[in-house]
Amino acid sequence: VSASGFRLASPASVWTAAKRHLNFPLYGLLPAMLDSFSMLIPVWIVADQFGTQEAGYLGLSRQVLAAPVALLAMTSAQILLKKVGDRVRRGEGVTDSFLQATRLALAVAACLVAVIGLFGAELFAWIFGAQWWRAGEYSSLLVWAYASILVVSPLSAYLTVLHEVKLNGLWQGLHLGGIATLFLLDFKRDLHLLQVYVLIEVGFYIFYWALIYRAVKRADHAGIRQ
Repeated sequence: VSASGFRLASPASVWTAAKRHLNFPLYGLLPAMLDSFSMLIPVWIVADQFGTQEAGYLGLSRQVLAAPVALLAMTSAQILLKKVGDRVRRGEGVTDSFLQATRLALAVAACLVAVIGLFGAELFAWIFGAQWWRAGEYSSLLVWAYASILVVSPLSAYLTVLHEVKLNGLWQGLHLGGIATLFLLDFKRDLHLLQVYVLIEVGFYIFYWALIYRAVKRADHAGIRQ
């Protein structure tokens, strides 16, 4: 015990804790960086194949959609981390809370899709000027991808609580690979590129949801309580 009254950790205990939590930076931080990198791939392809003006439209669309979705997803994930952690410590199941969180996120995402999907072009032209109509068209497609992120991304908190970060890292790597396949395709129209991108994103996030659900069900079935 130090003079200040705090107990000093021994080197052995520090090393044990480091080994126990090594998976978090290894399978969490690096894949998250790669996932952020994957978000830029469509912009690069649009700029290369269709020009900087179209890339500007896509950039504005991403700024308008990504910022609120990222904020909502991050806030939701933090709330879930605490709630799920508390349930696990009390020895309670988490499948019901997982499905409840999914339903709530789907309701919010449905509102986002309804507004941007139906009126995206008109809203962008009204807010930013008629010259940004095309950015609104892009947003009417991309909103499906961002809605998928809004629904599923916060649910990764369950993987963190259940110490399933390897699963998260695996999905992140597969996701980057899926988006990178866009480099292999030759698109004739910018909207065709975005349609394919949205299909890849939605498909991968549905797959991600299924992986998380399977991990949650397995944890409850096995009675794993951390």
